[in-house]
Parts: sequence; structure tokens; C-alpha cells
Amino acid sequence: MRPGRFLFGLRGRLPRAGYWIYVAIAAPLFVGLILIYYMYAMSFPGAYENGGPTPWPTGVLGTLGAVVYFAALGSLVYAGLAVAIKRLHDRDKGAGWAVLFLIMPPAILVGLQELIDSGHPLPVPLHYISYALYLWALVELGFLRGDSGANQFGPDPLATDPPTVE
Repeated sequence: MRPGRFLFGLRGRLPRAGYWIYVAIAAPLFVGLILIYYMYAMSFPGAYENGGPTPWPTGVLGTLGAVVYFAALGSLVYAGLAVAIKRLHDRDKGAGWAVLFLIMPPAILVGLQELIDSGHPLPVPLHYISYALYLWALVELGFLRGDSGANQFGPDPLATDPPTVE
């Protein structure tokens, strides 16, 4: 599979090995981007410690750096979504499952953050639900084998015989 299609294509199927290759490459890159942001935020004395927002960079070089940073972050997130969708296709599940696995857990956590901070008891079960969805996604995407043979999303990527065209 070509790298562009592997990272950014939304069609076809992807076996577990392709998923884990993406995770092995993307996880350190994502951690690096988080560290870059943290170092930038800490470079403004008092802004982060006092709860203030991290200022937007000024000047041409700062703006260019921010554009490159957000382009890298956006590319990493989009590629992760594309890889997850192709992995779901290998399990004969549509792209809608990506909403359940990749969008709902952080939406639950972010949406409930104010209630969690106030000590309200309601968010605790929903908090566990978000973690359960993450665990389900990990098992579904990373550990369960895809369908044997062709399914509605294409031929088996692990098939030894090339597909015939009629």
C-alpha cells in the first residue's frame, strides 16, 4: 500500500500490522508535539501558572512555526482517523464506528470536566464509560483479526491470491 493511501485514504482495508505500524510511528510524534507545546507555554513566565491562556506567537517566524505545528498536528490526527476507518473496514464495520471509538470518549471527558472539577457524583460513571470505549476501540482495532476473504469494503488484505478482475 502506498504511504499516501495508507495515511490519508479512507477506502479499503488495513490489517492489524498496519495499524500497529501507524501507532508505533504516530505515538512518539504526538508526544513530541505535546512537549513542543508545553515548552512553548512554559516560555511565558506567569501565563500558564496563573491559569491564563498561552499567547499566540507574534512575528513572521512565530506565526510560521504555529502554522507548521498545527499542520503537523492536523495531519497526525487525520491520518489516525483514516487508519482507524480502514481498520474498521477490515472488521466489516462502517466509518460511523469511528465516532463511537474516537470522538465520543474525549467528548465525554471534555464535556464533563467542569462537573468533575466541582466534585459532582454524576460524571464518575460516564468517566468510566469513556475509558471502556477506549478499551473497546483498542481491542477492536488492534487485536481482533479482520474478516477472512472479501467483505463489503474490499478484498482481504492478507489474502495470498491476488483478486481477480472480471
